[in-house]
Amino acid sequence: MSSLDQKNLLVRVLVAAVGIPLLLFLSVIGHIPFLILVLLAAFLGMMEFGKIASGNQVQIPRAFLGIAILAAIYFTYCNRWEILIGLCLFVLFALVVLALKQPLDQAAKSLAFSVLGVIYLYLFAFWVLIRQLPAVRGYDYGFGGHWMVSLFLMVWSCDTAAYFGGKGLGRHKLAPVISPNKTKEGAVFGLLGAFFAAIVIHYVFFANLRLTDLLVIALLVAILGQLGDVFESLLKRSAQLKDTSTLIPGHGGVLDRFDSLLFVSPWVYLYLKWFVYKP
Repeated sequence: MSSLDQKNLLVRVLVAAVGIPLLLFLSVIGHIPFLILVLLAAFLGMMEFGKIASGNQVQIPRAFLGIAILAAIYFTYCNRWEILIGLCLFVLFALVVLALKQPLDQAAKSLAFSVLGVIYLYLFAFWVLIRQLPAVRGYDYGFGGHWMVSLFLMVWSCDTAAYFGGKGLGRHKLAPVISPNKTKEGAVFGLLGAFFAAIVIHYVFFANLRLTDLLVIALLVAILGQLGDVFESLLKRSAQLKDTSTLIPGHGGVLDRFDSLLFVSPWVYLYLKWFVYKP
C-alpha cells in the first residue's frame, strides 16, 4: 500500500471513529436532535443532487428544492399529512412554472431531474418514520432508536462484507458498465454480512421478536441497499463524478455514504409497520 493510500485510509478511519458514534448517539436519543440530523443530511443531499444535475447539463432550483425537502420532512415528523400533500402540489406547480421559463430543450429535463431529486431526498423522511413507529404503536420510544441503530449496522455490515468479499474472491461483474468494481460474489458476501448482523442484533436488541423478522429485514438491506449503491453510481457516472462532494473527508458526500440506507429505509418501515408493529 502506497503512502498516499495509507494516508487516505487513516483519514477514513478517523472520520468514521468520530462520525459513527455521533450518528448512533443521535439515533438513540431521537426527538429534535435526530430530526436536525435528518434535515441537515437531506438539505446537503439536495445540494449534491444539484451538482449531479449540473454534470448532466441540467439546472435545477436546488435551494428551493432543499427548502421544500426540509419542510416536507418536518411535516412528516409532525404527522401533518394534509399540509404535506398541499406542499407537494405547490412544489410541483412551482417546478412546472420554473421549467416553462427555460429553453424548450431544457424544460423537460429540468422538471424531470427536479422531481427525481425531491422523491430521492424525501426518502430521508423514512428515518424519522422508523424512529417514531414503535412509539406511535404504543411501544417504548427507545425501540425506535434500536431499529435505527440496527439498520445502520446491517447496512454497514453488508457493505463491508461485500467490499472485502468482492475484493478477495470477486470474478463476475454485477453491473460492469455502471459500477465495474462491484461483483456478484461481493453481493453474496454482502448478504451473508447482513444476515450475520441481523442474528447479533436479534440477541442484543430484539430477543423478544422472531429472528425471521430480522432476517427478512437483512434480506431487504442486502438487495435494496446494493441496488441503491448501483443507482447512486449511475447518477455519478452520468455526471462524470467520482464523489457527490468532499464534505466527509475520505468518504465523499452525504449521498455517497447514505445511498444504500435511502433505498432500504422505506421498505424496512413498511415491513415494520405491517408485520412487526401491527395495529
